[in-house]
Amino acid sequence: MKLHPLNLLLPFIHLTNALPTTTGSPHTLYLLTCLSPPPPPPCPRLFLCPPIPPTSPSSTHLAVFFTTPPNLSSKTQTPTSIGELDTETGWTGTTRVRIAGYGLFTAVLAGGDSQEGEIVGEGTLGREPFVCFRDGVTGMRVLEEEGWGWGHPGWRGGDEGLECIVDVWCASLDVEG
Repeated sequence: MKLHPLNLLLPFIHLTNALPTTTGSPHTLYLLTCLSPPPPPPCPRLFLCPPIPPTSPSSTHLAVFFTTPPNLSSKTQTPTSIGELDTETGWTGTTRVRIAGYGLFTAVLAGGDSQEGEIVGEGTLGREPFVCFRDGVTGMRVLEEEGWGWGHPGWRGGDEGLECIVDVWCASLDVEG
């Protein structure tokens, strides 16, 4: 059997963007790092309070799960479910986070200097496989009463809530949908 010369080049083809799929599961996970300002110290009498010392904000790592594609043109979103990572290490290495009502999401994610849109790992939610891509650009704000808001780093949707960055997003590879 003779190989076509193009077969020798196949290992060298580099895709610059993920290929869109027309079938399969629309499930998507967004892995966020959120910063919340530290609470001010208690003060029994407003006029006798000392100045508030500067402190660094605390970080929270959230996994936001959508079973239908989010409408990116809408200012607010309602995710299907969320989970909170119980460690400060963030979204690198092997991470596990429980997605309420859907099970354990386990991912193996590369750290380092990957660029936006590059594949950085894979994961599973139950038995559903996911492929994960670097983001680091998209902003999201979690508002207590209004849902989730999309934007860019530094985006302000109001004074309340958590300001977040989408570190990684993961798309389902399940073709059974």
